[in-house]
Amino acid sequence: MRWLKRLVVGTLSVVLVLVALALIVPFLIPTSAYKDQIETRVKAATGRDLKLGGELKLSILPSLELSASDVAFGNRPGAAQKDMAKLKGLSLKLKLAPLLSGRFEIVALELVEPSIVLDVDKDGKPNWQFEKPAGAAPPPAAPAKPGETAQAPARLPTDIFDTLQIETLRIVRGNVVYSDARSGAKYEVAKANIDISLPGGTRPFRLAGDVDYKGKQVAFKTEVKAPVEMIKGQPSDLAIELSLGDLGKITLQGRAQADPANPKAARVSGPLKIDVPSVRALAAWAGAPLAPGKAFGPMNVSATVGFAADRVSLSALSFKLDEIAATGELAVAMGPVPTVTGSLVIPALNLTPFMAGGAPAAAPAPARPGAAPPARPASPGAAPGAIDPAPLRAVNADLKIEARQIQANQFRAELARIGIKLAGGVLAVNLDPVQLYGGAVTGVVTVNGSRAPLSVNPNVQIKGINGHALLSALGATDRIDGTLNASANLTGTGADAKSIQNSLAGTAAFQFANGALRGYNLAGMFRAIGDIKNPLEAIQQVKKAVESLNKFDASQKTDFSELSASFRAANGVFSTSDLRMSAPLIRVEGRGNISLPASALDMNLLVRAVASIQGQGADFAKLGIPIPLRVHGPFGNVSWGLDEKALGDEIRKKAPDLIKEQIFQKPGDFIKKPGGILEQFRR
Repeated sequence: MRWLKRLVVGTLSVVLVLVALALIVPFLIPTSAYKDQIETRVKAATGRDLKLGGELKLSILPSLELSASDVAFGNRPGAAQKDMAKLKGLSLKLKLAPLLSGRFEIVALELVEPSIVLDVDKDGKPNWQFEKPAGAAPPPAAPAKPGETAQAPARLPTDIFDTLQIETLRIVRGNVVYSDARSGAKYEVAKANIDISLPGGTRPFRLAGDVDYKGKQVAFKTEVKAPVEMIKGQPSDLAIELSLGDLGKITLQGRAQADPANPKAARVSGPLKIDVPSVRALAAWAGAPLAPGKAFGPMNVSATVGFAADRVSLSALSFKLDEIAATGELAVAMGPVPTVTGSLVIPALNLTPFMAGGAPAAAPAPARPGAAPPARPASPGAAPGAIDPAPLRAVNADLKIEARQIQANQFRAELARIGIKLAGGVLAVNLDPVQLYGGAVTGVVTVNGSRAPLSVNPNVQIKGINGHALLSALGATDRIDGTLNASANLTGTGADAKSIQNSLAGTAAFQFANGALRGYNLAGMFRAIGDIKNPLEAIQQVKKAVESLNKFDASQKTDFSELSASFRAANGVFSTSDLRMSAPLIRVEGRGNISLPASALDMNLLVRAVASIQGQGADFAKLGIPIPLRVHGPFGNVSWGLDEKALGDEIRKKAPDLIKEQIFQKPGDFIKKPGGILEQFRR
């Protein structure tokens, strides 16, 4: 976390100034006479005011001891807080003899109740960067050797342990506040009790303590077994432990090594363990509460970690969250845009518990003082639900994920091999393949967040899938059976999911083979028409039969050998002119559209019966007159209706000329001889 790094750097900067003050003051005796002079010299060195409100006390024998109280170190001009650091008390104890040889051996240095304020202004300038003293000039650079540039890289101070040794540096009940005017972020660490030991020689460096952060005691402990050897380029054992009480624990037991010629080449490696009893509880403490649910319980991570200035790697990675386990390796290459690479294998992936209680709560409780502020919208004035493409530009990735036994509510998949590539804000998710319901999905889904607005391009193919099982699991429909083959190459653009959906354009197609239309018997519709005694009543008889389709009957179905259609999409509306269904007793042709913006469909179907239909209604079927249907309405309430005008036109086209004449020109003869006309109608 960047804020934490800045907090540590800023705190150390202030502590070093105070340590330097403690080292200088003993030589400015008598202290009571030179208090003003001390304050003046600090002002000249840092550009900040130093106030020594209490009495300075100094003793020389048997060791050099100094104490001060009510110390205040000023903030930069214009800062909201007048003082950058305040101390209730400061005490220092030095060994006197080493001073004669220019070495500082601190027996004890204690800072009592320091209060440190760190802030970054709206221009990004931190207050722990001090102004350059007036008239000061930078030290001259060492002359470059032949073939080298004029500026040699900075080197680690390998002799620091020879000139400075600290047996005990203690901070008692300290308080640090960090704020950033650019983001509005504010963090506070209170009641800090820290012990530092830098004894020099072959003795280990130790750092231990605890602080109060967001009402929870955070304890930490670090030990470098051979700091001198480490600084000089030799490996040293390293132990780090961070405890959040009942929220979790992080431990690292490894090796650390520095490069004296290049501080950026320092390396740390070793086994890392993370144990979190409840991710849900940890998220709530961190200020990002999750929605109610049972998911996000215990989490355990173990890996061999490697830290370097430009790379972090996790090998032999083992991860478990609730019942989900994964193994693999990951690496992060640092830079202006970090790059994540690696691979993961997940033997069983059940997402169902996370889908109900995994999203952040819609309205989290107001943060306590010092808590992180709520996330800002994607951009000023962004609508609720807007998708922020900025995270896609914040990192690059090249990942391979293999997951088996995938479950998400009713959805199931046997295997998913997914490749994720993210570069420059463009995300490509390769499905290679996803095996489910007896078939497979292949293709690539591309999300372009390199510019606004965001665009999404699914280009996928479906082969050999049990269509009924898939559509039912997705909650789309349970009324179509058959083996599904499909394809889609679409592009949608917009600031949120709805606008992307409503802008979809491109092509799509589907084919169901050897299936059935559940709940509807189109062949039975012809039988329900009944024998036609009066051709003039044919339309009403057909209309009555069609109305039966609006009463879903689970015992009925229409078997087919093929149901297919191809679509062209524009602005979220999918249009087709080649819908086909081939069934043993009927044939269906159709055209129309499916509108995602309106969540509705409007299709015109022409249903033809074959001559093999027997029983009641067979006479009408033999005439070859198709029944024109209109299927329309919202997705959740589709209705079937008869296009009466189109049916009348079809009757006129199919009836013999004699029938037309009898019905429309000689109604009297029709009344006298209805049977004869029907016989002509049947021929």
